[in-house]
Amino acid sequence: MGSPRKSRASAQKSVAIIGGGRVGSALASLLSRLGQETTLWSRRPLELAGVRCYHGEPAPAELRDAGVIVIAVRDEAITPVAQTLRALLASGARRPEAIVHVSGAHPAAEVLAPLVDLVPVGTMHPLIAVRSAEQGMAMMPRAFWALEGSDIAVAICADMIEAFLAKGGPRPLRLKSEDLALYHACAVIASNHAVALWATARDTLRRLGRVDPKTATAMLVPLLESTLANVETHGLPEALTGPIRRGDLATLRRHLAALRARAPSLVASYRADAELAHIALGRGSDDGSNLAMMLESEEE
Repeated sequence: MGSPRKSRASAQKSVAIIGGGRVGSALASLLSRLGQETTLWSRRPLELAGVRCYHGEPAPAELRDAGVIVIAVRDEAITPVAQTLRALLASGARRPEAIVHVSGAHPAAEVLAPLVDLVPVGTMHPLIAVRSAEQGMAMMPRAFWALEGSDIAVAICADMIEAFLAKGGPRPLRLKSEDLALYHACAVIASNHAVALWATARDTLRRLGRVDPKTATAMLVPLLESTLANVETHGLPEALTGPIRRGDLATLRRHLAALRARAPSLVASYRADAELAHIALGRGSDDGSNLAMMLESEEE
């Protein structure tokens, strides 16, 4: 990590984070370790080194020093929190320079609508899969961050993030509001859907007999690690290996025959995934019809 520098948020006294889940706790701890005065609110009592932690509803007195407020709660809770903050600001709490949220799918002007006439609002979303606060702290400095919202909010978020990004890592990128849903769909495809595919492969391995879930997972881990290493080293689609890259339709036909016999529910998804790989190599049309026709020809 590069040497930390004071962010624009630091000049405004502190960062207040509402939401003590994995992302909120990770961000609070990371900012605190960089010397940023940080306050965190959560539904349950928490203790984080260097972070002032409260639980329950934020109070105006506790918000008076906040230069930036970050809402790090579930998507469906963002607007209710924004409504609470509007009431607090109307009751005399000092207005921060910006209020932002960390969801990747929703434009700030939409989910923070109760606040748009009071303060600049924005989005700052880390493109990582966070399963624990500790993992989040380790990955956030290496992550790509998507930014969206008003010019002021985006500038403040970028400055805050740049303070902890690893040297040589990806820089924050501002997205258009209308592009957030597509951006987030890409994230879901790359992470959530990939995990679902791996789980499907694990469960299919168990059909071999005497392979329990733990063993099946252990069998797949080196394959997954080598695949990720190939992506990092060679890029896409050059990282692709196997029968699709070789154009080995005979092997694909054998796979489909085995699946029809022992896991028929997977035939359609296997064909769809094969078509996506074929398209990634630039060998088919966007609807995958070329590979589909070749497979049908092989199966006749």
